[in-house]
Amino acid sequence: SDDVLDVPAGSTTAGTALDQAAGTGGVGQRWTIHRGADGYYTLVNPHSRLAADVSGASTAAGAPVIQWPPTGGANQEWALTLVPVSGATYVLTNRDSGMVLDVNGASTADGATILQWPFHGGANERWTFTSAGTGAYTLTSANSDKVLDVPNQSTTQGVVLDQWDANGGANQQWRLAPAGNGAYTLANVHSGLLADVNGASTTAGASVLQWPADNGANQQWLLGLAY
Repeated sequence: SDDVLDVPAGSTTAGTALDQAAGTGGVGQRWTIHRGADGYYTLVNPHSRLAADVSGASTAAGAPVIQWPPTGGANQEWALTLVPVSGATYVLTNRDSGMVLDVNGASTADGATILQWPFHGGANERWTFTSAGTGAYTLTSANSDKVLDVPNQSTTQGVVLDQWDANGGANQQWRLAPAGNGAYTLANVHSGLLADVNGASTTAGASVLQWPADNGANQQWLLGLAY
C-alpha cells in the first residue's frame, strides 16, 4: 500500500486502534524502536508515549493493534525482519554458524570460491541484490563487482559456489524463501539447490556449496544491511 503505521489524528488516548495512512511525517506516524534483551523490539510513539500493543494480548487472527502504556509484555514485542530489496547491500549471516558469506581472500578473480568467515566488515562480505525478474536476484560482491555463481551451470550437489562476471545466466540467479526466525534460504534458479555451509561446519573457512534442501540451519541466512 506504501502507507505507514499511524495513530489516527495523533491521538494520545490509550486504546486507540492503529491504522495505516499516507505518509505525512506527522506526530502520529513517528516511532522510536527499542531493542529488548531477547532480541525483540517495542515500538513507541513519541507523541503519545504509548506502545504498539496487541489488544488484550490476544492470539487470535484479526485482533486489533492499539497503543497502550508500555508494560514489557510479549504482546508489545515485535520481530523486525529485513526483506530483500533490489539495489540494497547486505551482509548474509549463516544461522547455524554465525559466520558470513565471504569471497575467499577478498579475491577479485573469476572463480574465487565462496566460504564462511567471521564478520570483519570487508567489502568481500557485502552483497548487492539486483532483481533478475520472477522474484529472483543476482548477488554482486561489493569488493569484486562479480556475482554469486554456480560454476559451469552445474546441477550437481556439493559443487562449491564461486564468483564470476555477470552473464545473465540462471546459475547466477537466486530465489529467497522465508525459513522462519527472520532467515531465508537461497535457491539457485538453475539447479534448484540451496546455498549451504558444507557439513554444517562452524569452522572459519568452511566452503559454501549447493545442496538439496534439508531444513538445516546451515542453509538459512539472515540479512543485515551493510553500511
